[in-house]
Amino acid sequence: MSSTSSLLAGVEYARSKMQEHITEVKVAQAAEKAREQQEAELRTLGPAPWDTLSEQFSILELELKQRILSLSHREELFSREIARQRLRPASVLPGCLPMANAAMAGDPQLGKLRFQLVPQRLTEEEFWRCYFWHVANVKLELCNDFVTANRVRRDAALAAQPTVVKAGTPASGSEVTESAQVSIDSSQEAAAEARQEGSARAAGSAEADQAQGASHADDANFAAATEMKTASAALDLQDFPFDLAALDAEFEALVGSPRAAES
Repeated sequence: MSSTSSLLAGVEYARSKMQEHITEVKVAQAAEKAREQQEAELRTLGPAPWDTLSEQFSILELELKQRILSLSHREELFSREIARQRLRPASVLPGCLPMANAAMAGDPQLGKLRFQLVPQRLTEEEFWRCYFWHVANVKLELCNDFVTANRVRRDAALAAQPTVVKAGTPASGSEVTESAQVSIDSSQEAAAEARQEGSARAAGSAEADQAQGASHADDANFAAATEMKTASAALDLQDFPFDLAALDAEFEALVGSPRAAES
């Protein structure tokens, strides 16, 4: 009787161990499947960063591609200091990976630079922060130059139209040229005044944040927030030809989604 009980207990134990083993195998298989799926997603190619222009700026695609391709030939553009220029609470990874993979597929030099810098000098996160920060700069600068040039050409063309000096008498060539030059100069002066106004606002914002910091010395999150605002203020003081909010939005569009970020 005791031997039968022992035998049944041994069978039950073996069955229990077998069930545990089956469960462990199923868990391992599920984990492996999830890992393979994740790796497949990371290898997915999204749109390349030079393929993200809206129809309005489609004429600039070739020029944009050339400017973006030149970034991977300038190692000095990739550093921890530059990576910190865009302080965001969330990581750019893995959101930027589809576009990053497409960028490396279209720019072999970028892959070589990444292999050279990561992880010896930069983390994966820092490398792609730098890259997409410069892509956002290049893209907005090109679009801004295009819009500005069109506006200046339009204003110059309007100014160059014959004007009546006396009844029935068109303006002389020198008067037309002078009028067009005045229009161009006015556009340039307006742009300069806008940049100066932006710099003044940025400086005032930085001073206000410093004053507020004195009364929030015990706030654990205040130091980090102040650092972010100070970095943003420092960027505002640079001579960007476009709104920093637009640059920030463009960066977020590039790293936040694998879909095209149209400007």
